[in-house]
Amino acid sequence: VRRDVAKRLAELLPGHEVVADGRRGEMRLVVLCRRALAGGVSGKRGAGENTGLGHVYHNKGGMVCAFALNGKGATTLAFFNAHLAAHEGKALRRNADVAEILGGCRSKLGGAYSSKLDVSAQVDYAMFVGDLNYRVLRGSTDALRSPTASPAAKRTAATFRPADDELSVEMAAKRVFVGWAAPPPAFAPTFKVAKGGGTYNAKRAPSWCDRVLVHESAALKG
Repeated sequence: VRRDVAKRLAELLPGHEVVADGRRGEMRLVVLCRRALAGGVSGKRGAGENTGLGHVYHNKGGMVCAFALNGKGATTLAFFNAHLAAHEGKALRRNADVAEILGGCRSKLGGAYSSKLDVSAQVDYAMFVGDLNYRVLRGSTDALRSPTASPAAKRTAATFRPADDELSVEMAAKRVFVGWAAPPPAFAPTFKVAKGGGTYNAKRAPSWCDRVLVHESAALKG
């Protein structure tokens, strides 16, 4: 299955090839690069950290792949994939998972990477993606799971509002992902879609759990 996922992604992105393919439990991290640039990938390293049961089980946690692109004067990149703690009201646990993943990965990556700095602080660009499980607050998306809500109400409910987004609130308070940016989702909530698609689970608040965050080095920003 793991090989099939990477192969399928390569088929969907012609002109690209897989340069990293990792798995940790049900998490997968596949990195593709334009074929013309793939030969310039060097110094590839990977690491991971489990945050599940007993901080040992891999049902929750994350992993990273870091490498340089184009030799001397290369651009350095790091890609994280994670699955954080579930359930509403568990923002602080999710924050703790992020800290544990970043800390564990920096201590295990090795090579030219220091164990004293987050990997994101040692590369030019970093991305952190996955099912981060941060939820929507104050029921602002409830109309999406209501069979009687009007189309207008559902369109309003599907509009992303940072003030009602748990991840945005935690980042603004500097309790997680300090120095990172979280582009606002340009899609409807991905959690929790009922089996078969098209509708949401009536018992769960529709939320933007699947997210992409980016980090740019201070030197590049300056």
